[in-house]
Amino acid sequence: MPADGIIERGESRLNEALLTGESKAVKKGPGDKVIGGSTNGEGVLYIKVLETGDQSFISQVQTLISQAQSQPSRAEKYCAKRLQGGSSILLLLSR
Repeated sequence: MPADGIIERGESRLNEALLTGESKAVKKGPGDKVIGGSTNGEGVLYIKVLETGDQSFISQVQTLISQAQSQPSRAEKYCAKRLQGGSSILLLLSR
């Protein structure tokens, strides 16, 4: 699919595995939403484009991933806090 949209006419099975993790192709028909980047199976679909660019599903996923990677997780914060006190003890023991 070239962009996020809604099916106006036609039926097919779409492979959305790379986008949603769904392992099997999903049957879609008129009124169903499609995600840009999914792969069409055998049918012919006429879609109305609803979202492109920054508003598309894949762009929103990329934004969420970037935000998540830029912030330390709770586990990282916990370990860092515990290691701050522990590293000075290790230095004293090694002398």
